[in-house]
Amino acid sequence: MSIYYAVEFEKQTMESLYKKQFEVKRGSTKGDFVQPETFHITVLFCVGGTSGYSRKDYIHALDELGRRYNPRQFNIQLQNFGQFEGKGEEGNTIWVGVKNSLPLYELKRNLEQTIKSLNVHIEPSQFKGYTPHITMGYNVVVKDDFELFFEDDEEITIKSLSLWDSFKAKNQDKESHIYNKIHELFFYK
Repeated sequence: MSIYYAVEFEKQTMESLYKKQFEVKRGSTKGDFVQPETFHITVLFCVGGTSGYSRKDYIHALDELGRRYNPRQFNIQLQNFGQFEGKGEEGNTIWVGVKNSLPLYELKRNLEQTIKSLNVHIEPSQFKGYTPHITMGYNVVVKDDFELFFEDDEEITIKSLSLWDSFKAKNQDKESHIYNKIHELFFYK
């Protein structure tokens, strides 16, 4: 079980991302692909594993972020596929990258400051830095001729920040990621 903050997309962007995910599926031999309706960019991962946490604290932090910073809508652009290397023969995590993402970094910084001031728990990150991305699939094994680049740098308007939790569920010997939206903060125009 984990809890995190993420930005989501409008229908048109979701459809575009689904087409990009289809390209990945065609260019791979296997993978655990994310359900298109759950495409998102994680802004801040807070808690993972079996750690106890109170949803109320994270909801309060999101509302407090809105009160303190009055976040405004902003634009980012999609940019090419990327991958995080998996372990052994499991395959890689394939994602769509983001450029012009300074507003995401600012949102992340403001959220972290708000959470720390409220003494809400955040687990230390196991990663060296923040790489804004949209995960297409886990444990993906791509074919040698799979092209990581695409030409359209689609612009996306980010209109809100949501609090999510997720967990892995096993169904007929296959693990799937399950996502639940808990709370949402809408940005000003």
